[in-house]
Amino acid sequence: MSTIVHADPLHQAFLELLRWTLLEVRNRSGDSKLCFAHADHMHNVPGLLADFHPDRFAYYWEFERPHFLRALKAMGMQPPDPFNDSWNILEDEYVRRCPSSADAQRNRIDP
Repeated sequence: MSTIVHADPLHQAFLELLRWTLLEVRNRSGDSKLCFAHADHMHNVPGLLADFHPDRFAYYWEFERPHFLRALKAMGMQPPDPFNDSWNILEDEYVRRCPSSADAQRNRIDP
């Protein structure tokens, strides 16, 4: 008999992002730039989930996600709506699990 294990909110949010990313890639396979942006955004997530460390999570939140958003903006696009629910959860988890990084992000002055 197998036991069902429910992932914590961070893992569940990343799994939802992976699911929606794969759906976007499948549904927009004719747009290679968009598919690349989606794949580039999520390619490190399986490793993050397999071997979680707050620094790796901070790297995703502070660099990989903003890079993805800039790539979409350059194409005149927005992230898929379902991403927002997961990102809201990840933002809460980022503040909780990476407090020094979150403090630095809040205090950063962008030019």
